[in-house]
Amino acid sequence: MKSIFTPDEMRSIDRAATEQFGIAPSLLMENAARSACEILREIFKKHNLLKPSVLILCGSGNNGGDGFAIARMLHEEFPVRILWIGSTEKMSPETLANFKSVELLKIPCDHISDETFKNTSFNSDVILDCLIGTGGSENLRGIVIDVLKKVADEDSIKIAIDVPTGVNAETGAAHEAAFKSDHTITMCASKIGMFLQNAPEYCGEIHIADIGAPNVLLKDSAVKILEQWDIQEILLKRAKNTSKFDYGRVAVIAGSRDMPGAAALTANAAISAGAGLVELFTPNIHPAVMPEIMPHLLKSTEEGTIHPDEFEKLFKRIEKADVLAIGPGFGANRESINALKDFLQKVLKEYPEMQIVIDADGFKAIAGLQLCQNVILTPHIGEFANILKIERENVFKDAFQLAKETALKLNCTILLKGATTIITNGRETFFNTIGNSGMATAGSGDVLTGIIAALCGQNVESLKAAVLGAFLHGAAGDNYAENCSQETLTATKIIENLENVLKDV
Repeated sequence: MKSIFTPDEMRSIDRAATEQFGIAPSLLMENAARSACEILREIFKKHNLLKPSVLILCGSGNNGGDGFAIARMLHEEFPVRILWIGSTEKMSPETLANFKSVELLKIPCDHISDETFKNTSFNSDVILDCLIGTGGSENLRGIVIDVLKKVADEDSIKIAIDVPTGVNAETGAAHEAAFKSDHTITMCASKIGMFLQNAPEYCGEIHIADIGAPNVLLKDSAVKILEQWDIQEILLKRAKNTSKFDYGRVAVIAGSRDMPGAAALTANAAISAGAGLVELFTPNIHPAVMPEIMPHLLKSTEEGTIHPDEFEKLFKRIEKADVLAIGPGFGANRESINALKDFLQKVLKEYPEMQIVIDADGFKAIAGLQLCQNVILTPHIGEFANILKIERENVFKDAFQLAKETALKLNCTILLKGATTIITNGRETFFNTIGNSGMATAGSGDVLTGIIAALCGQNVESLKAAVLGAFLHGAAGDNYAENCSQETLTATKIIENLENVLKDV
């Protein structure tokens, strides 16, 4: 798993590397610059740049120190020049030492001020942003804003060192003039804010530069990201002497007259993701329901939703289920929602070991319920805003904290869908960053619900089922997009591509 850190955690790592392990700050900066240069050479090759001109924008903080050190290491290979802002009085000893090295090597290095700015050229094949770094925020002021606006007009490959200037490494908030990178080379590990709000649009492709901090300092992080090789540790190989009942009995309670496809997608995804047996309880059976699914037709209301009278029978029929998947296409009929709420309350009391995945219209039935660690909620930002009864924009700005706080308050796992999906039980948090824009399509969330339910049925505990479910869902979408296109990606294609993602597990 990859570790993702807050800016405070990164400062603690730097401090511990020096105080506990005796690694001097100057050596950390030297390591960071050397590693960044190796990555830069690879980026140049990727963009077919044989001898690019490189403009390095430096501030007077340690991020600028990285920039001065990079200039020293690259100037014999490439035409390098430096433009810097700030003052030498504000430089740390490490930054000042590298600044003086640049002067001794006679690398072109000009100070930008209000007086010189208008006559300064920013034209270059590659522009490196070493202006502020992790310690900065979206609250920019002064000449740095003018510099960033001027740079934005340049047709150059843009690379940020550590964090793009104008992006908050804690929250992901970004100034409108923030440095928009094609690549970000970040030191030691990614920062949490790089994945939140609009920050991904400014960070581009992220690369990690090794600064030489001992790995023991990198284990405890605020957030983790699942990687391909983690799948086998979560989803164990199947033993030979097993049956379908060893891999989970999933009951899907979903669909309505107007939205039968949502229920079908959830059930189909569950069986395709490895559930041993899937039963579908719905008032309208879609013809696309796979033959492996056991469908049960329920009586409906005049609006086509599950009739309240059916829930007493349902409670008895799910007695043998290991997992419930509830909500996709359920509809908003108030009587049906109230009956679902009573049903959920009874399930939580009588079947405390049963895992429950709730999505879509199912959220309308959870208000006031005492949930538990076996419950997984999978809202998108709009649905989460409705659950919390706050504005959508407030959720977008503070999604990370709100997800953690709400998971703790409700005592459940929350999977908050987005470009970066946040999965948390309030104590542990994961980001999922794979997937693509083609997955913003009808039914994609219904498929995710089915995948997670299937994983729960295979004895994966709730938080890890949600984390792995998001990973497999995104990987299946990416698999299709890489071979075909994002534009033609549908929810059914996500299900079909699960086999490509899971074949090596």
